[in-house]
Amino acid sequence: MRTKSWMIGVVAALASACGGTESGGVDSQVQAYQAARGDLAAAVTTYQAEAATADTADACRAAEMRYGAAAGSALERMRQMGGALAGDGQHMSGTSGMGMTGGGMGMQGGADLVCGVDAMGAELARHQGVACAGDVLANRTEMQQHVCQMGGWLEQQRERCQAMLGGATAPGACEANPDGTYGMGLCAGGAVCPYACDGTTGVPPATTP
Repeated sequence: MRTKSWMIGVVAALASACGGTESGGVDSQVQAYQAARGDLAAAVTTYQAEAATADTADACRAAEMRYGAAAGSALERMRQMGGALAGDGQHMSGTSGMGMTGGGMGMQGGADLVCGVDAMGAELARHQGVACAGDVLANRTEMQQHVCQMGGWLEQQRERCQAMLGGATAPGACEANPDGTYGMGLCAGGAVCPYACDGTTGVPPATTP
């Protein structure tokens, strides 16, 4: 099944830290951001495994509470460090072909990282509001939707880190919508980014930098 293959792919892909292998001399702030992203990825994959086997509402809630605490902590670290990086021009050379906002504004990479963190924070809050509220099948479907969304944003962050460190330009700029939702800009040629998630299924994020 497509969903099953996607979920297996997410488990393998999210384990990679932001940027994977980096050259020496990388700024310590960027390394710390990479580590926090890795912690969030680990929290997502652990939750995926635990929630997939939760057969009672109590087990579901216990898994979600552990995940919420770990994910919230990692996101807060990323938010604080992303804000600091937004003002550091040393590592802000990477932009998408359409500008970091998906338009022509040319938002710096650090600011785009913060937008992505805000998007994941909003998705986490949405999930926490509805997780474990249905039967076993409904709860697992909701978990899969959430993991898909988080997997897409984690891959977007990995791409942004690469561009921020002077690598290839990064597509899929984070876009904050007026209604409080978030989206990713289109990739090269106007195509939907390969790591974007429609909420139920998706393509596994790339595992290589």
